[in-house]
Amino acid sequence: MTAPIPPKPITQLPLDFPGASSDAIPTPVPRLVRPKRVLPAYPAPEVRIDWFSVFADLKRSAWSMYRIESQLHIPKTTLLGWKDGAEPKHFDGERLIQLWTDVTGQKREQLPVERRMPSAFQSRR
Repeated sequence: MTAPIPPKPITQLPLDFPGASSDAIPTPVPRLVRPKRVLPAYPAPEVRIDWFSVFADLKRSAWSMYRIESQLHIPKTTLLGWKDGAEPKHFDGERLIQLWTDVTGQKREQLPVERRMPSAFQSRR
């Protein structure tokens, strides 16, 4: 069995058809080289909402888990998971933040946050 012969690269298109001109031949476009991403020496800390403190603030304002559950229509087990460190879905988190701002009378910018250093895996992304 013989090896297949690769096709010859097209260097010039035939100009023997009507209306053809050498202006119609496209010129090659140079490839853009994407610069390499430079990682900082020390990754910045990740800022996240401290959901445990949000629930603690609501409890200080006399809101029980049952009352939060009935207000937001979210199961108590889910709320306890958030309190233990799980991240809520965006829409559910926004609803809880709105409840927190209404109950405590504080602005959204005053939400309790925690700063975590990203793991080695996250800093390489």
